[in-house]
Amino acid sequence: MKDIQNAIYSIVEARGKECYCILCHAIDVADVQNAIYSIVETRGKECYCILCHAIDIAIEHQPTMPKMQTICNEVRIRTGKKTNGAVSRALNRAAKDIWQNGRRRELRAYWIEEPPTAKELISLISAKLWGDRQG
Repeated sequence: MKDIQNAIYSIVEARGKECYCILCHAIDVADVQNAIYSIVETRGKECYCILCHAIDIAIEHQPTMPKMQTICNEVRIRTGKKTNGAVSRALNRAAKDIWQNGRRRELRAYWIEEPPTAKELISLISAKLWGDRQG
């Protein structure tokens, strides 16, 4: 989890209210959080918390990438969101915000050179973090 947190924190400049604190610490996704916050400029947005969960779920399924429907359903259960559509919208907001406001240098560490879809963002970050965990 610490590697995900570091990756996230390398993208963001301000940490805000740390929305992930209760949910993410409960599932130990600190590495996911760090990964996201390493590339994003602002923190405390709920969509980043949702993204952390999505990346954590994708890592659990590695070395294959699960379908987005599977990811959204598992995130919905973890977070108490009412619908998979709400999760999907949050993930799309996070991907858009990261592209528009993220740190480009850190994004390149995840092979992101153009605006990613939520699925691409989750896939690339989860694959890298899974690989890092494998040693």
